[in-house]
Amino acid sequence: RQEADELKLELAKWRVAEAAAREKLLAITQVHQSIAVSNSTTAVQSSSSRPINLSPPPYQPITRIDDSNQINERIQLIEKQSKQTQLELQLQDLKNIIQSKKIEQRQTSLDKAYEESLAGGDNKYSTIQKARLGTTLRRMAMLQDL
Repeated sequence: RQEADELKLELAKWRVAEAAAREKLLAITQVHQSIAVSNSTTAVQSSSSRPINLSPPPYQPITRIDDSNQINERIQLIEKQSKQTQLELQLQDLKNIIQSKKIEQRQTSLDKAYEESLAGGDNKYSTIQKARLGTTLRRMAMLQDL
């Protein structure tokens, strides 16, 4: 909101500056045109009687309502996009949580035991190596423990 207010204030300053510049430009062009008209009227009166229209274009005020509406629409669009990205992130997080819960529910006790043994550093190759290192009785005892 604060940023929007700052933008509105800055826009108002620029409008005032633009209006002042436009008025200066109109004043300068009217002075130059009046000089040109006075010079051209003497030449025209001597050459022909056709009137010349050198008036400046009519002054058109800046439409502030349209600009403020565009700014408001732009702000609303940005807010909507930020909310949409936040919702997408939340949705993705929820999907990940649901997926992990589904995986946990599908696991059997053997799957859990296997993951625990992997976490402890045991796999089938290390088990075979341990079995080979001992005597026959120790191998039999170890295999019975499994």
